[in-house]
Amino acid sequence: MMRCVMVTGATSMIGCALIRECLGNGVRVIALARRGSSKLSRLPASPLLTLMECDLDRMRDLSAEEVRAAAQSLPVDCFYHFGWTFTDHEGRNSPEKQELNIRYTLDAVSLAGRCGCRKFVGAGSQAEYGRAAVPLNAAVPCRPEVAYGVAKHAAGLLSFMKCRELGMACNWVRILSVYGTNDSPATLIKTFIGKCRSGEPMDLGPCTHQWDYLFEEDAGRAFFALGTKGADGKIYCLGSGESRPLKAYLAEITALVNPAYTGANYGAIPYGEKSVTYLKADIADLTADTGWKPAVSFRDGIGRML
Repeated sequence: MMRCVMVTGATSMIGCALIRECLGNGVRVIALARRGSSKLSRLPASPLLTLMECDLDRMRDLSAEEVRAAAQSLPVDCFYHFGWTFTDHEGRNSPEKQELNIRYTLDAVSLAGRCGCRKFVGAGSQAEYGRAAVPLNAAVPCRPEVAYGVAKHAAGLLSFMKCRELGMACNWVRILSVYGTNDSPATLIKTFIGKCRSGEPMDLGPCTHQWDYLFEEDAGRAFFALGTKGADGKIYCLGSGESRPLKAYLAEITALVNPAYTGANYGAIPYGEKSVTYLKADIADLTADTGWKPAVSFRDGIGRML
């Protein structure tokens, strides 16, 4: 049973989804968000939510007393770390910039320790694997090919080490493709929805590769479940557990948004040398340990976005 949690990257898509799940279950939330963030309006209004505007590079300055005041004297049961910077194309490929994210992750673990948290849950990425042709789980070797994936992998390994040092339980969650209402406007799904609505053409790759999409609400439920039921020291992969050709997902969007749309130019953009062409999560451990299963179909998720 969780009474109070702390969340960095609180205005991110999954951060918001987790916060809604926590509030719906009567759990107090201390939300850490970038000072002056334009996304603060995403956070729901609730007497159970306390916002602390704090940039990632200032986490090391937060005291346990400040957190206790925000928690209204409740113990902070779990610390969720979604905060990550330099996620644009240039930043993802910069070793120097991604190195900072490793430091910020360790700062988050240290803050969790100062606040007496019993558990730390960090957000990893499928990018830690690089290109793999099998369903992803903790046993699949990690061969990251971009600085972002390398940094996520290092941050996860070091989080486990730091948590053991501080006597905290730890889970690392390698997230695949999550979509939803709070996703970036530049993502494939949101861009494609816009093109379907306007009738404008859109150049695409072949879109024959297998992909795994999970709706934001399901991701929030999964992280909530891990806060209480995740087995200490385990890595989990988070996705729907199913995969289809990307073209099939886009066809479903077309049918929902504008069945007459014919502007998808498949094959206009060739696959890149390091393109991931197979993505599927093995969620067996996640389901066995927490009982979590996806509840929102892709069709229903797109319907909610529309």
